[in-house]
Amino acid sequence: MRALFRRPLALALAGAALALVVVLALVVVPSLPFVARAKALNGTDLGGTPAPGFQLTDQSGQPVSLASLHGKVVVLTFLYTNCPDVCPLIAGKFGIAHDQLGAQAGDVAFVAVTVDPKRDTIPQIRQFLDRRGLTDKMLYLTGYPNDLQQVWQNYGVAAIQQGTPAATADYLVDHSTGIYVIDKTGRERTFLGSDFAPADLVQDVKTLLSE
Repeated sequence: MRALFRRPLALALAGAALALVVVLALVVVPSLPFVARAKALNGTDLGGTPAPGFQLTDQSGQPVSLASLHGKVVVLTFLYTNCPDVCPLIAGKFGIAHDQLGAQAGDVAFVAVTVDPKRDTIPQIRQFLDRRGLTDKMLYLTGYPNDLQQVWQNYGVAAIQQGTPAATADYLVDHSTGIYVIDKTGRERTFLGSDFAPADLVQDVKTLLSE
């Protein structure tokens, strides 16, 4: 019988202890690093390390650097305009995510860096974007081969041309695919595979915009 009377007291004590833990958590958590406080993101956690900087040229011939995009969430991928499969799909998903963000899209930079500078001239890039209604929704960057190779290396991107290009320049490029999501302060936060769902990307972007 004594055990029956002790149980309510034990529950009360446990409840008081839990309340104390919650109070302490509310006091301590705000002082922890952002990684400990951040909401879980879709994809692979990149730990919040500083994203490698770059300065390249967009589809309008204007210089664009990663530093110039600070204050925005940056969604970064690597494409080429003659790609027959995954690149147009990723670009299309960027357009869908842009539209789903609505007014918040102005606080996001959707960025593609070419892996085929020989053919991805500014007119070619403009044609690729115009054909898909993406010219005003994303930045598509190109530049000198040496500069691009440094960017690929910094982001762990392989870009290998298949065979020797003929006079028609009809060749494929084997390259890494995926999406880096970089927060407003220029930190790498998560990596999504090329099969990402636009809704998952939108969710991650909104989480980072709210920080």
